[in-house]
Amino acid sequence: SACSKVVDVVFVLDASGSIPEDDFQRILNFVRDLASRLDVESKNARVAVVTFSDNPEAVFYLNSYDQTADITLAIQGIEYTHGSTNMAGAWRFVREVMFSEANGARVGVEHIALIITDGESDD
Repeated sequence: SACSKVVDVVFVLDASGSIPEDDFQRILNFVRDLASRLDVESKNARVAVVTFSDNPEAVFYLNSYDQTADITLAIQGIEYTHGSTNMAGAWRFVREVMFSEANGARVGVEHIALIITDGESDD
């Protein structure tokens, strides 16, 4: 069943070389499944995805999609980038860029960042 809590959720995915490519695909499957359980269509949830290795990169922002099907399709197309694990850069990017009002973060709404990594940061 869908989660009806009002939230802005940013998935932060480690796409560095320390993550085996088949594990990265498992991560994408997990995130796609979890995102599909959020109540996006009724505007209760907004979803964004960031990947990081050497540098963080927004795959899409909190205000990019308002349909679950579009979100799951975008997640499915995420590329594996390799590189180092710049977790500090990823956190800074999430705080300063992803959770900004300009990119769809809502005032007065709980902001949740879920990082998926192997825990081996290079910074």
